[in-house]
Amino acid sequence: MWLMILLLLFLVAVTMFQGMQGLFSAFVMMVLTLCCAAISLGTYESVAVEWLSGWRPDFAFAIAIAATFGVPLLLLRLAFDRVIRRSCLLPSVVDRIGGSLCGLVTGFIITGFVATSLQMVPFGESVVGYTRFAPARFEHVDGQRDPDPPDPDEPESELFLKPDKAALLVGGLLSDGIFSGERSFSYYNPDVVQAAAWGNTVPRAVSRYAPPNSIKISRTERLDYVYEFTKAERRRRFRDPNITDPEDTYEQKLPKDEHGFYMVAVELTDAARDKTKSHRFVLRQFRLVGTNPPQPGELHRTGYQQYHPIAIRAEDEEHDDRHIRYMNRGSAENPRVWPVIDTIYSPVKRTDDDDKSLPPEVEIVFELPEGFTPEYLEYKQAARAAVTFADDEDDDDVAYDDGRGSAGSSARASSGARTAAPSTPVRTASSEDRSSETRSRRDRGGRVRGKAVRVGASHFGDDFVIEMTAYTGRGTEEISRGKMASGHLVGRVDEQKGGSDVPVAKFDVPSDKRLLHLNVKHLQARSSFGKALSFAVRTMQNYLVQDTDGRRYKMVGKYAIADVNGEEIIEIQYFKDQVGSIGGVGKFRRIKNSNLKGDYELVLLFLVEPGVQIDSFSTGGSASRRDDLRGENLVAPD
Repeated sequence: MWLMILLLLFLVAVTMFQGMQGLFSAFVMMVLTLCCAAISLGTYESVAVEWLSGWRPDFAFAIAIAATFGVPLLLLRLAFDRVIRRSCLLPSVVDRIGGSLCGLVTGFIITGFVATSLQMVPFGESVVGYTRFAPARFEHVDGQRDPDPPDPDEPESELFLKPDKAALLVGGLLSDGIFSGERSFSYYNPDVVQAAAWGNTVPRAVSRYAPPNSIKISRTERLDYVYEFTKAERRRRFRDPNITDPEDTYEQKLPKDEHGFYMVAVELTDAARDKTKSHRFVLRQFRLVGTNPPQPGELHRTGYQQYHPIAIRAEDEEHDDRHIRYMNRGSAENPRVWPVIDTIYSPVKRTDDDDKSLPPEVEIVFELPEGFTPEYLEYKQAARAAVTFADDEDDDDVAYDDGRGSAGSSARASSGARTAAPSTPVRTASSEDRSSETRSRRDRGGRVRGKAVRVGASHFGDDFVIEMTAYTGRGTEEISRGKMASGHLVGRVDEQKGGSDVPVAKFDVPSDKRLLHLNVKHLQARSSFGKALSFAVRTMQNYLVQDTDGRRYKMVGKYAIADVNGEEIIEIQYFKDQVGSIGGVGKFRRIKNSNLKGDYELVLLFLVEPGVQIDSFSTGGSASRRDDLRGENLVAPD
C-alpha cells in the first residue's frame, strides 16, 4: 500500500512540475523520456550481465534498468537545456494544459521505470509494504510452519494504474518500431515485471542470479501425470508394537483440459553455484518462455508467454521416479497442502556406473497448453538454455539417434534418470557428451504444414529443411540428382508437396568439408541478452566462424523461413565454390529484415574442416565482435 501511495505522489509531482515548465519544455522532456525508455530496454540486460553481475549480482538488473534509463535522460535533458535557451511563446492556457498533458505522459513513464527497478531489488518479503506475489516461508529457514502457504495460482497484486507494466509496454513498442533491431524486446521478454517478482519471492538464503551458460538441457519428455504427495502421520515413542505406521501416499494428478505435462531435465554447472558453493533454488526461479498456438481466427502465433514449473522429481531414492506437484503435510481432518513451488530445493547428486560424480541435475515439470512451442528456459535471471520438445504427431520426424541409443536412452540410464510415464520421443538442445559425438539428425523440419516447419538446434549435415519441389530461381542454379551446388531458391512452404519443379533436398557438400547449419534464432535464446546473434540478419556477408585451432571459415549460404504478407516463404542461398565472395551470398529476395521477427527461422551455412570444433562466431574485419559458441558443442563429423 505504501509503495502505491509514494508512486502516486511521485507521478503527481512530476506532472505538476512539467506543467509549470510550459508546453515546449514538457514536450521535449516527454520525447526524451520515450527515447530513453526504448534505449533502456535494449541495453539494460547486457549492462547487468557484462558490467554489474561481478559486483552485486543480486542487484545487477535493478541498477541496470534504472541507470540505462535515468542517466541518458539526465544527460540529454542537460544537453537540450544548453542548446535551446528559451521556449516558444504560447498562450498561458495552452502552455499550462499542454505542459500538464505532456508531463502526465512523462511522469507515467518515469514512475513506471522507478516502480520496475524497485521491484527488481531483493528486499525480501515486500517492497515498501507491497508484495506482488505471496512470499515463501520455510520450515528449515525460519523455524516456523506457515499454516497458510502461498498459492502460486492466485492472481498477482497489481500496482494502482499499472505504471510499471505500462512503461515497459510503451518502451517495448518503441523498441519494436523506430528503435527496432532484429531482436524484439517485447516479443522475447514476456512480462519482465512478473518475472522479477517471481524471483524476488525467494528467501534471502537463496541467490537470485546465475551467470549465462551455467545451465544445460539434458533431455525433455512428456508425462501423463504428476503426483500429490501425502505424508502419513507417524506414531511417536512408546507406540504400540502391534500397530503398523501408515504409509505415505502418492495420488496421480492429470493435466487440465487441452494441457500437458512436460518434463525438462536441467543440468546445473559449477558456474551456477552461489557464494556458499551450493545449488539452492525455488521453482519460481525457473521460467519457460515460448509461444502458444494460434487461437481460432489467428494466422500467426502471438508474442511469447512464460510459465513456471508446477512439479519436481521426488528427492527420496525409493520414489525418485515420481514428479511431485503438491505435498500434503496435514491430516484428513486438517489438510494443509503446500505447492512445491514454494519449497527450497537442491539438486540430487548423481553418479555414473563407475561411481564417478556427474553434474547435478534437476527434473522440473511444466503444465503447458497443447501446441506450445518452447524457445528457452531461464534460471535465476541470466542463465538461459534453448529448449525443444518433440512433436507428438511427428514422432518419426523429430526423434534422432545421438549415438547412444534411441533418444539418448543409455545416457538417461547412466545418469540415474527415470521415466515416470509413457512419453514422446525426446529431442534435446544439448547433451553431456555432444562434443565427442555427432548427431545423426532426422528432424529436418517435420511435415510441410505451415508453422510446423522448424529447424531445431544448430547442426552439421547436407539436408534441406524441407524438400523443394515448387520454387523460382535466378536461372543460374546448379542442381544435379537432387543436390544444389549453387543457387538461390524461393518458394512457398505450403506448395512444396507435389510441386512440378525438379526436387531438391540436399546441399552439394565437397567430400573434404562438412556443412554447418548455424541457427541464429535458436542461438538467440541462449545468448547473453544484448549479445544475441540477431545482427546476423543484416545484409553484410563477412560472417565468420572460428574453430578451436584459430582457423576461420566464411559463410557460403543461408536460408530462412518467415511470414511475408500472410504467406510462409522459404528462401535458400548456397554457393559452395564462392565462399561468401561478391556475387555469392547476398540479400534475400522475398524475405526482408522486417519479416525476421516473431515466428521465423534463420540459418547461416559454413563449410568447415572435418573433426573441428567451432567455438565462436564473428563479423570479421577490424571491428570484429565474437559470440561464444562453445556451449553449443559444434563438432564436425570426421
